[in-house]
Amino acid sequence: MNIQSKILQLEKEINLRFVGNEEAIRMMILNQLHPRSTTLIRAGRGVGKSTLMLLLLKGICGDDLVVVSGASEVKRGEVVGRLHIPSLEKEGVEKVLWAAFIQSKGKALDEVNRLNPYTTANIHHLMQFGEVWAYGKRAKVGDYVLIANENPMDATSFIHPPPFYDRFDICLFLRSLTLSEK
Repeated sequence: MNIQSKILQLEKEINLRFVGNEEAIRMMILNQLHPRSTTLIRAGRGVGKSTLMLLLLKGICGDDLVVVSGASEVKRGEVVGRLHIPSLEKEGVEKVLWAAFIQSKGKALDEVNRLNPYTTANIHHLMQFGEVWAYGKRAKVGDYVLIANENPMDATSFIHPPPFYDRFDICLFLRSLTLSEK
């Protein structure tokens, strides 16, 4: 099966499971055809941001995906990497254990507006340069698909600088379903 057939099949499957916003979904799927693609989904509560994000990532990446939730208290080590303490204690050498988020093909940021500014800065650097830094060590990040979602009206939001949002290839605004669609 060629790539065009795969993409058309994925679009068909998502449209069967996700009602409404067909044009936005088509644009989102087509955006994933280039290396290091990034998508931001914006909508209010209950519109299906997380569902759409996961459907697309699973369709493209299978099980090779990691979801980082802004609703929980995310630490740098969960997103970028942490020190390997035994090697530091025994050998006096700083080794970095890179986080699964960095190593996975599919990267999901659920409620990106709730991520603290420090974590967001690391993700911004990843999207801009294709690399991350931790404890003076650098890791190049290969091809990936990164999809984030946010509810901009959420009262617990951090305000991220415009350059962070500029790193997304596409920003989709999902609308609520009409009565007939429901």
